[in-house]
Amino acid sequence: MHLLLLLLALVLVAINTFGAWAVSRRKPPVARLFLLAAMLLTVTAVAYAYRLSEAFWFLLAGTLLGYLASFLNARLVLGKVEWPNHLLRAVLLAGALALAWLFR
Repeated sequence: MHLLLLLLALVLVAINTFGAWAVSRRKPPVARLFLLAAMLLTVTAVAYAYRLSEAFWFLLAGTLLGYLASFLNARLVLGKVEWPNHLLRAVLLAGALALAWLFR
């Protein structure tokens, strides 16, 4: 299960890094938030690789920051929040966090 959570963290790193690149010229503060989420999720992947007990808390912080950055991107950069997309993302992230909580 740690391997699955490690891979999840790495996929989220790639998504947040792409988000940072996509908004870097238009809204640098949002890009920095995406990069901070990617940094925390990279630490999460390493923590899961070493089976550290703190890995869940890094995953929680990284996913919350990534979700916040995504919301701010939709609100500030794109100008419109597509609620079904954000609710689906929230449900998927909550499911991943619940799975991580069970196997911490």
